[in-house]
Amino acid sequence: MVEVYDPASDSWSLLSSPETIRSMAKVLMLPTGKILVAGGKKEDANSPDPVNEWQQLKRVDLYDPQTDTWQRMTDMGDFREYHAIMLLIPDGRVIITAGVNQPGFNPPADSNKSIEAFSPPYLFRGIRPQIDRLSSSRLNYGQILNISVSFTNAISKVVLIGLSAQSHWMEGGVPRFLELNFSQSQTTNSQTEVEVSIPSDSIRVPKGYYILFVLVDDIPSIGQIVYLD
Repeated sequence: MVEVYDPASDSWSLLSSPETIRSMAKVLMLPTGKILVAGGKKEDANSPDPVNEWQQLKRVDLYDPQTDTWQRMTDMGDFREYHAIMLLIPDGRVIITAGVNQPGFNPPADSNKSIEAFSPPYLFRGIRPQIDRLSSSRLNYGQILNISVSFTNAISKVVLIGLSAQSHWMEGGVPRFLELNFSQSQTTNSQTEVEVSIPSDSIRVPKGYYILFVLVDDIPSIGQIVYLD
């Protein structure tokens, strides 16, 4: 299910797949850089995973692109097809709704309208860093953003993730995950002051809304929504 394109060599390579192959799954980047894959249509006749009458799955997997490995997560409560909506929200959870009926048909009036919330493993790994202050929530290309952070003195990453606008199994929002350059220093009031460099390349960072997270190892803060103008 994973293909990697190398623009330097103009070549594709095939990487690993989870235990169950499916098509049209929901795919979402998390603040840690791992990728959540949920639902979709089962394309593996030998898989024991249960499906509904349209071959839709409840299955959820987490892919780590650094190690090319998959980890199975808890199943969703409902079988969901490609009309479902799956979004990362600022507190670090993932919400998903819709897509519980026959694909391509208007849902009946008594359709399940539930919203499920998924808490990724990073929410249970320890104390989360906390963003106390941003010098601005409206960013400009090439600027330095100042952030005050508490509950840590050793930030490992600052990331921007574009806000999603999903339709079917495609992403129509800002399709970006960016690790930003930063420097940090601890102040006397137990806060860490961080200077973050916003890239100046509008191709690398398109205009639009993002969620900004600071991370300690693989534990993200609650994110802050910012706008890059």
